[in-house]
Amino acid sequence: MKKTCKRRGSFCFLYAALLVLFGVYILFRPESSLIMLCFMIGLLLVLFGVWQLCVCFKRNTASLPAFLGIVAIAGGMVFAFRPGAVVSVLSVSAGLFVLVLGVLRLRDALQHCRTRRIRHPWLLCCAVICAGLGAVLIFCPFESSKTLMQVLGAVLIATGIQEALNGACSPY
Repeated sequence: MKKTCKRRGSFCFLYAALLVLFGVYILFRPESSLIMLCFMIGLLLVLFGVWQLCVCFKRNTASLPAFLGIVAIAGGMVFAFRPGAVVSVLSVSAGLFVLVLGVLRLRDALQHCRTRRIRHPWLLCCAVICAGLGAVLIFCPFESSKTLMQVLGAVLIATGIQEALNGACSPY
């Protein structure tokens, strides 16, 4: 039992150290991290597509899994060989979503102010901030993706520190 607990503690510290290392790397090298992430997603999509096609050939059927496999391989190729375009498209589409959400919230906040049901200016401020951040995502896609990766790096560092503290304070 004591040996198992010792291994668990060692694993916890190794896990925490890896989280902190990846977090520091992502924090200081967000562009290469983003491209590496796109490449890894592309590789996973290609592997999934090949697996789907193998299942179809093994069962001797051409159906939805075969179509899904072909689409996954094509998408994986795009992710792996055109990561800059993928990052831009994802940022712009996320920006459109956030912008529309912000405009809808702005409309609701203005309606609440007119009917005097809610008099908090925070609703209006948050809606304007949301719409503004959506516009930033649309007009500066690569820079906003870089910032998003830096935030992810900081989150990984904080999670790693938390895991190390949990491992040190755990009675097991």
